[in-house]
Amino acid sequence: MKKTKLLACLLAGVLACPFGAGMVSASADTWATNFKGIITEKDNDFVYKNYYINKNEWVIGDSNTVMFPNYNPEVEKDYLRFLSCNNRSIFGPRVRYEDFVCRFTVIMNDVEFAKAGASLGLSFNRKTLYSYANDCHGILFMKSEAGTAVRVTQGELDKAESGTIWLQYEDENAVDLWSKKGEKYDFMVVKSGDTAQIYYAKKGDTEGMKILRATISNVSGEGFVAMCGIMGVNFQLDNFGVWSLNDSAASLSEYTQNGAVGICKDQAVVGHGGSLLSKNAYLDASASYELQVTSGSSFACTLGDEFVHFAADGSIMGSKGLVCEKSGEVDFSAISAVRLRKMGAKVYVDVDDGNGYEARAVFAMTENEEVKFGIKAGADATLIVNTPAIVSLAETVEIATKDYDPKVDLDPMRPKDFSFNEYYGG
Repeated sequence: MKKTKLLACLLAGVLACPFGAGMVSASADTWATNFKGIITEKDNDFVYKNYYINKNEWVIGDSNTVMFPNYNPEVEKDYLRFLSCNNRSIFGPRVRYEDFVCRFTVIMNDVEFAKAGASLGLSFNRKTLYSYANDCHGILFMKSEAGTAVRVTQGELDKAESGTIWLQYEDENAVDLWSKKGEKYDFMVVKSGDTAQIYYAKKGDTEGMKILRATISNVSGEGFVAMCGIMGVNFQLDNFGVWSLNDSAASLSEYTQNGAVGICKDQAVVGHGGSLLSKNAYLDASASYELQVTSGSSFACTLGDEFVHFAADGSIMGSKGLVCEKSGEVDFSAISAVRLRKMGAKVYVDVDDGNGYEARAVFAMTENEEVKFGIKAGADATLIVNTPAIVSLAETVEIATKDYDPKVDLDPMRPKDFSFNEYYGG
């Protein structure tokens, strides 16, 4: 919407659009499964039950290597099996993502006979559903004779001393996926603009999941996201979910308005010291703001009592309680979006000033606590702000079970749609 059109809406249509009443439909870009879903079928008087997932929503690559176990009501087997994996052994949603948080849990059921080079991990920015992992951005956890190493398929890994491989088994806090049969491990990958951050630890190790293990840079772009296995690896995928960091499913009515703020549908005009503040507080979260600075020379993104200040000279400054660890400059007049990601005591600042989100600053909070996220216009400034997207970055989340529902599940997929989607990424 153009600036003049929005201002006219705010000035002339306030009565038709009450402040705070704008609604935004729920995002279709969030997909998660715990693999507990069941399909129940009847054959005369006999009832069959099997594990179920809608293949119109999810892709399961190479059914000979990625499959559900046989259903047994007396033995819980709520996972997806990856067996003797190859380049087409994948699982993921049929949705493209640019910025996301992906969480998954694996069970290592083959540690004694796995060969060196066996690898599992996350592949993203996939051009088609069946792209090979080595042709896309991603991170692989690879078995070696000395322990688990980490390899990036594209991009630059900050921990790699040379090439793309990080011998993480040499680190003091190393995690060896192949150390014990049946062990579970949690993973979280947060991809924002040109960087992706990797967190992982043994199941139940909450402190370990707060450690930023590695960062991949130069991974701008969008595409499909998929769990993958290569080089004959065997494991079980216990749960998997992808949440878009651009998900603005909440409405502006869920934000507190202070000072000079006008709301119309899913946009707000924030001016002359006015601010928007989330009603909910978060310990770890990503807050994204699509915005346009229509006048003035500054604005700030707030985290509780602290703030990150953006000025017309291109500087990014933190308040007293934010210690700057790394900071660059931005083209203030070209800013179209700002994202703050709070992970523990760290605050990562990404800015889009013409070339997509890029990492621009990192701050350390002197006190780590739950905060409300907000945006505030400078004393001389006016901003047009779209509904902020606030997404939890908690290390683990509960995923609801989805059983087969004949009213909403279109199954099976028509052959024509299957062929086009699978091989051409439509």
